[in-house]
Amino acid sequence: LRSALSTTEKVVVPIGSSVNGLGSKNSDLDIVVVVKQHRVRAMKFIKVPILKFRSCDGVNVDLQFNNIPSIRSSLFVRTCVEFSMIVPINIHWINSFFKAAQLKDSRHGLFSSYHLNMLALHFLQATPSPLLPDMISSYPYLQPTVPWQNVAERLTTEPFIQAVFRTKYSLYSSEIFTVSYLSVYYAVGHM
Repeated sequence: LRSALSTTEKVVVPIGSSVNGLGSKNSDLDIVVVVKQHRVRAMKFIKVPILKFRSCDGVNVDLQFNNIPSIRSSLFVRTCVEFSMIVPINIHWINSFFKAAQLKDSRHGLFSSYHLNMLALHFLQATPSPLLPDMISSYPYLQPTVPWQNVAERLTTEPFIQAVFRTKYSLYSSEIFTVSYLSVYYAVGHM
């Protein structure tokens, strides 16, 4: 791996909780290495190949190759987290709820943190009284036509901004609204 990467043009981009504002002291480090395309061979039918290892400092690292959508997704989540303090709290609540309900374990075909983050962000944007605007329409740098290199640069060079925006909802009312919305959605889907 070292010899293959030492002679290849590459860009290394941190992704996931290490850059989106949702990390904790127990979070792993997710990294995407994007290598020049003429040296890449597509492997059909394989999920995202990940190399997992532990650093000398004891940090668990997940290394992926050429996973451009995860770079875009990390900036999308980060932008949402920066928009309102309700976002990370809502995401944490949904992840905790699904974990307590034993529905969070991607290794066994259940929800992953990523799935639950997207569920929370969809809810926060798509309800009749959204707590977030349509983020992709509101922030031009989230558009899918923006070159991935620009997305990676913004993700790795722009400092994280702690959210100060206040919505018309309190934290408690937003969580009650979340539970109410998801319970109706769940009930309708399982009738």
